[in-house]
Amino acid sequence: MPSGTFPWPIALSPLIPIEVLSRAARARSAAYDRVRAVSSRAAQNVAAEAVSRRNFIDEEIFGKLVKRGILSAPLSSDEEFLRRIYLDLTGRIPAPAAIRAFLGDAANDKRDALI
Repeated sequence: MPSGTFPWPIALSPLIPIEVLSRAARARSAAYDRVRAVSSRAAQNVAAEAVSRRNFIDEEIFGKLVKRGILSAPLSSDEEFLRRIYLDLTGRIPAPAAIRAFLGDAANDKRDALI
């Protein structure tokens, strides 16, 4: 590690108040916080047996995960799901009106209807 660098974000240093950090230091600290949030979400993986299976594809995939002892990722939020579906199927992010309509829909099968 180069001299003068720290293994933690500078904002975590008890010696420097957040108010006096440069914009770049605050940005690095915010980026570090985002990485930590993703890492903590990855730690929330669930056993494949606990995931509800809705069709034969789910049965095949989760059956293999169980056999191999692999944990499944947690269910994505509606926002993540909508963005992923739009990017996968159209190559574009959803329009703001589509986002509001999808998030405002209270139906249990809104994900199936979208696909």
